[in-house]
Amino acid sequence: MENTTTEQIADGSDVLFNLSEAAAFVKLKPSWIYQLTMLRKIPHLKKGRRLYFSKSELAAWLLEGRVRTVTELEREAELRRVK
Repeated sequence: MENTTTEQIADGSDVLFNLSEAAAFVKLKPSWIYQLTMLRKIPHLKKGRRLYFSKSELAAWLLEGRVRTVTELEREAELRRVK
């Protein structure tokens, strides 16, 4: 079964970026994006010698690094105390 991203790419509801476009989207230098692909730290596709990046996967990757606010942390702490 295909994953959602593959289906989205196939039906045109997701966008594929090349290296420069992906770098512009995440606001990093292309050389740094390339380094992250070599370290397998950023989601990417490789076809031959070309790299491609799914816009939705890059957005999800960016959100993985989201830092919670003090309010969110306090709310979580309160929920743990209640349990």
